[in-house]
Amino acid sequence: MESFRLWLFLLESGRLDLDGFNALFRQHLRALLPRVRDARRRSSLERVQDMDWMGYILSALRNAGVSDQNEREQAAHDIAVYLLVQPGKLFVGYDPSASGPMEARFT
Repeated sequence: MESFRLWLFLLESGRLDLDGFNALFRQHLRALLPRVRDARRRSSLERVQDMDWMGYILSALRNAGVSDQNEREQAAHDIAVYLLVQPGKLFVGYDPSASGPMEARFT
């Protein structure tokens, strides 16, 4: 419920809160870590713990040719919501026994 409240705040604030979204990615990652027993998969998850998730998304959008900052921020917001909330499968859909490395899953 706490992550939903934070997401709602981020949505209503009218601006892209990079730190808030990064905190949500990290919160979901922390919740996933205890379920992963496989050493390689766990290592992959641990490597992305301090990642700047939103910075990566914004850079990827810039590299893809989205030059307008407002458009890039809106697209980054939409991507983050897609990954975390609707459908939100980046972490929730992660299968601790079958999913590949998180870096590949995210990128």
